[in-house]
Amino acid sequence: MSVKRVTLALDAALRDQATLRVATRIAAQLDAELTALLVTSAHLQRFAGLPTATEVLIGSARSRRADPGALAADLERLMGNMTEHLGNFAREMDVAWSVARTSLEAVPESPPTDLLLVDRRAGHSPVSRAELGSLAARLVSHCQKSILVFERELAPDKPVSLLTASLTGPALEMALDFARSSGRLLALIEAPDQRSFELHDERLRKTLDAHPVLLHTEWVCEPRPRLLASTLLGHNSGMLVVDAVNTLVRREDLASLLDTLRIPVLLTR
Repeated sequence: MSVKRVTLALDAALRDQATLRVATRIAAQLDAELTALLVTSAHLQRFAGLPTATEVLIGSARSRRADPGALAADLERLMGNMTEHLGNFAREMDVAWSVARTSLEAVPESPPTDLLLVDRRAGHSPVSRAELGSLAARLVSHCQKSILVFERELAPDKPVSLLTASLTGPALEMALDFARSSGRLLALIEAPDQRSFELHDERLRKTLDAHPVLLHTEWVCEPRPRLLASTLLGHNSGMLVVDAVNTLVRREDLASLLDTLRIPVLLTR
């Protein structure tokens, strides 16, 4: 197993128990420990201390003067709710767990983790489905850890898809970890011609010879986001694993890929 420690990054705006449940299920599937990490911003605390600062109450049109003490108390209540709900889910699924709090700037260093989870909605109320939440977008852009961006539920019974220029390494290992539930792996292989594709296909099958997974390979001529989305939809894929280091997708297209797909996307680093 390549993943032993999983961290779920949450912010104060996303108070959805379903996110905690999905993260716990991921940790259980990977047989990993889970930490729920409340990510706050130093800018928010400074803003609350300004004499003219106001906040809009969630779920209403009412506003009130921002107060640092009230903000701190609200975050403490949120930590308490996270602890209660995560504890219930973790005991139900037999997962070792903990909760922690850190600043956005310190996420890359704290706590040590093999895989960072983030709900694509984290950080904003979506006006359009084609928008990543601010927290998710920030972590995808700046964090050097492997990140799984998901929304609501996972589909462990569907095949896992792998997109990488290298047929070995962390991307393949994590794809196999997640493919244990369905037993099916789709490898999207970019090659200039049929012969090159066949050589890559043969090499990958030898690598996976000892793994109990049904492998299907697909020749990809041009890995553009919309074409990839169409291919994954045709194969009823439940997750895409992308090698963010040796990626076939241009770096500037990664955000577009995340926006286009409605399935979880795991960026391995």
